[in-house]
Amino acid sequence: MRKVKIAQIGIGHDHAPEIFDSILAQDDIFEVKGFCVCEGEEAQYEAQKEKVYAKSIRLSLEEILNDPQLDAVTVECQEIILTKYAQMAIDHGLHVHMDKP
Repeated sequence: MRKVKIAQIGIGHDHAPEIFDSILAQDDIFEVKGFCVCEGEEAQYEAQKEKVYAKSIRLSLEEILNDPQLDAVTVECQEIILTKYAQMAIDHGLHVHMDKP
């Protein structure tokens, strides 16, 4: 079975680190390409980066959205901007996992 190439958009949702850790742990299913930090999440990233996010590559949003090999994204930013980023991913032809719009 071909692995699903996936990235995470945002780290600001309450359980974003757990989602990212989960996809990293399922390396028989997912090939994690990296993650990006969304608007207003920089301070939160600085506080969390040595935990889960040190295990992967930080990318820009543009790198994620324009990666032709990417299959899907998890959108884990703050709920108020969640739909905005999910729609960006959909507009780029990506499958999307998100908690709630």
